[in-house]
Amino acid sequence: MRTTPPEVPADPQAIGVQAHFTSDASSCTPRQAILDALGYARRLAMGGEVVDVHITLFSITDQLLAAALLELARDCPLLSLRILCDWCQGGPGSGRLIQSVLRLSLPNLEVRFKKDQPYLYDADTQSLKWSYKASRGLLHHKMLSVNRSGRPVLLAFGSYNWTARAAQQSYENLLVLRDDQPSRRAVMVRYELEFRELWCSPAASLSSQRSQEAAAHILSMYTKRPSTAPQSIAMEAFGDRGRLPPHLLDDLGQHELIEQDTRIAFSFRACDSSTPTHGMAAINHAQRFDLTKPSGRVKSVPLSMTVLSLDVIHRALQGERLLVAMFAFSRRVAEFSALLDAARRGVRIQVLTDRRTSAGFLREMGRHRDLQITIKTGQRFMHQKYVVHPASNTVVSGTANFTTDSLKRHAENRVLFNYDAKLCRAFEADFRRIWARLDRYRPSARH
Repeated sequence: MRTTPPEVPADPQAIGVQAHFTSDASSCTPRQAILDALGYARRLAMGGEVVDVHITLFSITDQLLAAALLELARDCPLLSLRILCDWCQGGPGSGRLIQSVLRLSLPNLEVRFKKDQPYLYDADTQSLKWSYKASRGLLHHKMLSVNRSGRPVLLAFGSYNWTARAAQQSYENLLVLRDDQPSRRAVMVRYELEFRELWCSPAASLSSQRSQEAAAHILSMYTKRPSTAPQSIAMEAFGDRGRLPPHLLDDLGQHELIEQDTRIAFSFRACDSSTPTHGMAAINHAQRFDLTKPSGRVKSVPLSMTVLSLDVIHRALQGERLLVAMFAFSRRVAEFSALLDAARRGVRIQVLTDRRTSAGFLREMGRHRDLQITIKTGQRFMHQKYVVHPASNTVVSGTANFTTDSLKRHAENRVLFNYDAKLCRAFEADFRRIWARLDRYRPSARH
């Protein structure tokens, strides 16, 4: 039997998570929330504080946000700004906005790129061609961490890419945590430690110069032997260690973390490894979690992104609802089977997904028309990645899709918020807004 959740969170300040959605243009949008976070960093720096802003992004093409970053770096020369991007932001011919940022050579703004070998060879043009299939893993985090005197004091994260498309054409979310919320502090610390390890490890990221040298090496290998398999090009020789100042080198009290009603899990796979891990920082590898089983029993298991999702799905009882907003599904992940099992035990499931990326999932669902699973898709980019269980006021959200690539290739995250009524209502409201705008997906009879 599931433990009945408390009427209010155990920690009264836990209701303070700020949730922002692109579905609601009448409130503070994710883009504005990012600008507000940068403004907060500015105020701290102008007040004489030691401020480090750490940003981890797949992509940045939003001119407004890029201008805000440059303005912050220029106006606050004692503030340090570090940006970790996916390889595609700095590769040959990328033409990305980050390249113009690099050309400014601001002394307090550093950029590194996730280490990767994402290229095929175009023999006709004798050039490299970026390929998702060839990539050894994307940097899929979307995170901004503001540190004061080496301690994280604000964290903004979610599905939201820093792109014009995300601001104007996608359904996205961004959550903001502050250090005055004790039950959220462990999440902020774990995020910051993950960033620092990704930044410093030569197995995880490269400076701009080394990434250019690596790209030249890849092209040279292909030129000598055009039939070279992408996965056979070794990258071990290319690595440089990112540097951090002394005030960012302590452990942030990681051995004293209090894991309360909020838990975070990561995924990561190094460029020259075939084995994924639960994040890059060592402290994130060894977490344990009390997983709720469908029977209501609880079992201690190693913490992973999958475990967080399963915990939410398993706790849903007959007649209760699960709200699933997910950009992409794979039938080969445990969450897919868990959702089917939940529907079989009488849980009512509503799913929002992107029709273009979830074709296989939609075909498979045509074989389960007898289950209480209702699906809606639409034309607008549905980029959310969350599950809501209203009966227990629980939300799991992050950057990771329900796909094998998210679990085994990419650098991702997923966060579980337990017993947070206010946050749960905010996600429910987002789900209802999108649901009302879309048409129900009706699988054809041949499925």
